[in-house]
Amino acid sequence: MRKVLIITVLIIGFSTQYLSAQIVVGSKFKPFSYGEMESAVMAVQKKYEANEKRVDALIDYIFEIKEQTSDKEFLQKMDSYYKKLKSFYGQDLARMDREIREVQLGIKEEVDKYNRKNKEETEQPKKTDGYERYKGLSGIQEVNSSAPLLSEPNTSAKHIGIIKTGKVEIIRQVNKSYYYVKTIIEEKVVEGYLWAIWIK
Repeated sequence: MRKVLIITVLIIGFSTQYLSAQIVVGSKFKPFSYGEMESAVMAVQKKYEANEKRVDALIDYIFEIKEQTSDKEFLQKMDSYYKKLKSFYGQDLARMDREIREVQLGIKEEVDKYNRKNKEETEQPKKTDGYERYKGLSGIQEVNSSAPLLSEPNTSAKHIGIIKTGKVEIIRQVNKSYYYVKTIIEEKVVEGYLWAIWIK
């Protein structure tokens, strides 16, 4: 009987100590309040909506700049960024700051590259075939005194004569290279074709 009593006391003592330990440990845990949990959820939702707006704005920007050019390489780049942005909608946008930022920077770099390329092409002097200075001439013009008057507007045409007077009267421009003119050859007024490069 005494042994049973001692064991009972020991069990009760051990149980009391165990329960006390549980109470002490348990007292350190403080669950989140409803307000704190609600704030955390709202913060994530707010981040999601902000990133969703960023993606929407970038897609709108891509469509806007695509309408302003026909450059094939540039358009292909923008299409690839559009597809990437569109794929973000199926993911957790609240956690995609870095991915969205990378696309945004990529678009900026491509736009800058396109603008620099376009500027360089614009600033390059336009190549001409040498006939610009002979465009739209009229009236009396001085020509080289060894210039031939031709029967047709081409260099292989028959020579009517040499314009030794060094002057012609332009009747009309045939094309960028030839004029139909009137001049005096061997004291006779004649008409024919003059290659523009002979005009001074």
